[in-house]
Amino acid sequence: MFKKERQLIEFLEKHAYLIILVIATILAVLMRWYGRDMRSGDYDIYLVNWFNDIKANGGFMALRNQVGDYNIAYQTVIAFLTGLPMDPLYSYKIVSIIFDFVLAAGTGILACDVKYGKFSIKLFTAAYGLVLFLPAIFINSAFWAQCDSIYVSFIVLGLYFIRKERFVIGFLFMGLSLAFKLQMIFILPFIIYLYVSNKKFSFTHILWIPVTLYLSTIPALVVGRKWTAFYDIYANQTNTYNEMTLNVPNFWWVSGGFYEYLKMPAIIMAVMILGFGLLFIIKYKVKLTDNRNYLLIAAWSVWTCLNFLPAMHERYLVPLLILLLIMALYDLKRYAKYFVFMAMILVIVYGRFLFGTNFDFTIASLSFNAFYAYFSYEVFVTCRGKGPDEVEKRSSGSGIRVRLRGRDFIYKE
Repeated sequence: MFKKERQLIEFLEKHAYLIILVIATILAVLMRWYGRDMRSGDYDIYLVNWFNDIKANGGFMALRNQVGDYNIAYQTVIAFLTGLPMDPLYSYKIVSIIFDFVLAAGTGILACDVKYGKFSIKLFTAAYGLVLFLPAIFINSAFWAQCDSIYVSFIVLGLYFIRKERFVIGFLFMGLSLAFKLQMIFILPFIIYLYVSNKKFSFTHILWIPVTLYLSTIPALVVGRKWTAFYDIYANQTNTYNEMTLNVPNFWWVSGGFYEYLKMPAIIMAVMILGFGLLFIIKYKVKLTDNRNYLLIAAWSVWTCLNFLPAMHERYLVPLLILLLIMALYDLKRYAKYFVFMAMILVIVYGRFLFGTNFDFTIASLSFNAFYAYFSYEVFVTCRGKGPDEVEKRSSGSGIRVRLRGRDFIYKE
């Protein structure tokens, strides 16, 4: 082997993960390039018309009136895009694609923190690459022109900074998430659980969420919008879709029913289940400072909202998918099944909506509820302190008996 060849191989070995990150980034951009010209029904019916309305009414000056059903933060982004010499289809997609990479990096950082408490290039590379190549992520942004990677990125970053006890920054990110999409509220039950369990931050820290939401409306306020506009937008959104479920195989797909009669009972049911979660945390003194508990309860609270609240869209599953991915990276053996299942469910529901794929939703719904039930059981036994990871010590005549993962080990005294 020539000297130059040996030096090249040594360089590749030394910087293998950095090289993988670069290659993954290039390939992820290439994948998204192939979706650049796809126009979904959502784009043709809503997005392009909102773009044209904002542009026709003066860009940022158009913020004085509501256009479409997105909140003011995203309308402000659209107003900025109208000033660029670019097809609106590409404008929408580029913004979302940028946040695909923010989400991938944020997921990697949070995964490293909960597993090792420090940065690991190996784990970061795995998380970063998996997020970028998940169909639920790249189809959402590059093919569908949707913006779910934006608000989910802010949730992930918020969870990271809250874990690091940098509460102001963490709740600022949560506020930014809510400023872009109402579906940030799926993580609010977890924030309440964290507040009760950890007792490390004040309720005043949580108030940074509405403060940030209000600050995001300043561009619209400057041009004459009323200060309650963000509330009106989200209030109207809750009455837009009059179906118990919209392409999500959750509990209400199995049970069926009429939205008019079951909307409020469904909300009450979800609140009740989440309330039992709070009682469980209080009764068993669940420590959410524990890495596993932090992830488990966060994922469970989001999944509960998605399974029992009415009018859930398929895209709302994205934050749950990311949380389950982090859990799988934390403990592959125990949690990979949930991540793989949710990734496949999202492929199915995306296919049904975007490409007209024919799939019997009864099977998907029964599976969705079965996985939720078993996941809830795992949360219960693990956070209660009787899960497979519990270490039980007791004295015996021959030494210390330790029970780990269902097996007994005796250490001589």
